[in-house]
Amino acid sequence: FAHIQQMTDAFNACQFNEAEKLARLVAEHDVRPALFDALADLSHAYALWDSFRYAEAVEFFEPALLNLEAEAGTSMENFCAKARRNCLALSVAAVELADFMEQHTPCPGYLRDLAANALRREHQGHYDDAVARLYSLLEKAAKIALFCDYGLDTSCLAPEELPQSFLDSASPIIGHDGCLQLPLFRAYLLLASLKHPLGLRFIEHQGALKELLQARNSSLLAHGFEPVSRETCIALRHLVLGFLEIGEDELTRFPQLTASMMM
Repeated sequence: FAHIQQMTDAFNACQFNEAEKLARLVAEHDVRPALFDALADLSHAYALWDSFRYAEAVEFFEPALLNLEAEAGTSMENFCAKARRNCLALSVAAVELADFMEQHTPCPGYLRDLAANALRREHQGHYDDAVARLYSLLEKAAKIALFCDYGLDTSCLAPEELPQSFLDSASPIIGHDGCLQLPLFRAYLLLASLKHPLGLRFIEHQGALKELLQARNSSLLAHGFEPVSRETCIALRHLVLGFLEIGEDELTRFPQLTASMMM
């Protein structure tokens, strides 16, 4: 029973690799082995998803969930139903990201998934990780808008692709390969110069958004030495999601286990 409770705690804390290991240990002790093997496989799929390894996660998630649904009793019906909804959200994010990479189509489901990942890191108390993901979310939202709507790649631009008014006010960075590159703030300034709604909203919020850049640059995972506080992380989450018009009720939540479900 101790290993079952430990596995439950690990899964609920998004420590999916540990949950997988413990579930396999329970199965090896011949305690409902088919059920716990399925839970181990599902934990593995969640671990891949939580690490942004979407294609691999999709490959593992569906068969693991089918096996779990076959073995679980009525006590796990609600858990399996939530996991089934998760499976759909995972598939949407994976397909959208693949389509963006190949066809340069918008990927709002992928951006929502990145936001959900940031929220999970916050709930774990990993505030530096959460802020790093919020920064990445802002950066990718601008990159996707520029690529999808204007065919502009922020990592490789030519001067003739850019409005002269933008070049006069916000010089791009010249990369090692000679291409012009745009960091986050300049990407949004370019969107503003193109009259894109996201760029125009940025102009309205740029003072507050500079706080995110400062918090990110000062964090342990960027250039600084100070950990991000819980209060700062929460404030920045509200700011970024509000700016990008992503509602927290839109974000995927992973289901929670209880040991009694499996007894």
